Amino acid sequence: MAVTKQILACFICLIIWTSLSNIQASEVSLGQPIPQSPVARQGVEMLTGGQAVTATASPEKAESKNTLKCYECDSKVQSECLDPTGSNKLLIDCSNIPGISDRCVKISSFKGSVKRGCGGVATDSDLVRAEDGCKTEDHIRTCLCSTDGCNSANLVLQGYSLYLFVFLKFFT
Repeated sequence: MAVTKQILACFICLIIWTSLSNIQASEVSLGQPIPQSPVARQGVEMLTGGQAVTATASPEKAESKNTLKCYECDSKVQSECLDPTGSNKLLIDCSNIPGISDRCVKISSFKGSVKRGCGGVATDSDLVRAEDGCKTEDHIRTCLCSTDGCNSANLVLQGYSLYLFVFLKFFT
């Protein structure tokens, strides 16, 4: 029984380590279009070194996509932006924003300010996309996610709460 628990612990550690490696490797590639939302544009320009190209989206693709709702705010002018969970007045429908808005974006500085909004990164063919996850560069953390309201909490902790639960369940 002790060997089984050790194998399970190694397996859980491997899953967490692999997931952390994937999140740290998630980044926006140079040459990808910049999203139309001003909040998302700032984060993607930071990730791409300011390289911008025009984002295009065909009406056919926009109609077939499900609508995504993200928090849109700036903590410098809205204090509730620091923790918008439960504040539906900050939640907006991203389909109302022209361009590619298939992701929620959260940009945090180590000075404490936070910006949240709709955005997305894709090529004209929509074949190459940045993966969901976070990237920290120059004291700014930019996170992309693709579920309703996902830019409200710490994205890294959302994914690992399940691993922690499983770990505690088997070893306590």
